[in-house]
Amino acid sequence: MLKSRLTSYEPVPLFSLVDRSGQAFDMADTRRRGNLVLFFLTQPDKAFLSGLDEVCGRLRQKNAIVVVVVACPIKAIADVCQEHRLLFVLLADEDRRITSRYLEVAPHEEAAALFMADRAGTLFFQCVAASAAELPPWDDVSASLDFIESQQLS
Repeated sequence: MLKSRLTSYEPVPLFSLVDRSGQAFDMADTRRRGNLVLFFLTQPDKAFLSGLDEVCGRLRQKNAIVVVVVACPIKAIADVCQEHRLLFVLLADEDRRITSRYLEVAPHEEAAALFMADRAGTLFFQCVAASAAELPPWDDVSASLDFIESQQLS
């Protein structure tokens, strides 16, 4: 049952959630500011979040806004927040309301997903996997950002 609900080259659904510091995050505010690299995790994956934190600066140099939505209480990943400076936006989707708009996944099924959109919010790439370890490597994510940027320049 694990699959994306989105169609490539269509607009990515907008949403608002609370970030790790309790502040409201509205995805509409990211439009036009940069290309979107959006991850969904149905379970906290501290190794993935730590790895993302290490490469996030490189992704942000490519005009990327990096957002991670975790379908759990933010308290469940509080130690990662304390151990790292986190150059990405980390959002809690405890009731899976937003996750279910992007993914078709069983209530207790583990899943991870990557969605990449341009500044206008048009979805270019998507990958849905059974775990974060199965998502594309960071070099592929970086190359995809280069491609998205080149399409906007042409």
